[in-house]
Amino acid sequence: TNPTLLNFGISAATSLRAGISPFTTVTAIGEDFDRQDTTSAREEIPFNASVSYRYSESHNAASIFKDHWIGWRVDLQPTAHWSVNYQQTYNWARHAVTDQRFEVTRDLHCWEMRFLWVPTGSGAGYYFRINVKSLPDLRLERSESGVLGAFGRKF
Repeated sequence: TNPTLLNFGISAATSLRAGISPFTTVTAIGEDFDRQDTTSAREEIPFNASVSYRYSESHNAASIFKDHWIGWRVDLQPTAHWSVNYQQTYNWARHAVTDQRFEVTRDLHCWEMRFLWVPTGSGAGYYFRINVKSLPDLRLERSESGVLGAFGRKF
């Protein structure tokens, strides 16, 4: 028998980590007096972005099935206690968004809060949780649709 290729896949990914300086203000005081310039800039906001691509083929006796996916993710931390994440996967072969998620996390000293929203797909809905950090089982949860079952225990 001759060898036959049944499955093939290739993927690539890249990411960027940086800090964004959102605001810079400059104030000039006096024309005849000693000129005094003051610059105040907020600390940089940590920023992480990534892009990935995947191509796959599956062969069987009757047909060849091909898929192309492109995905991206953006993470921001606007303050020391807030973080925001957005990610999306797009299936190029089917011209459809296959996964989309938006998450907000807040550190509340000894408590933490998470909100996850999945706008489309089989897991569409939301998940909200607030819990004690040292006792994760002590929590208040609320969800709608398939989000708790799919993602609730992942946090």
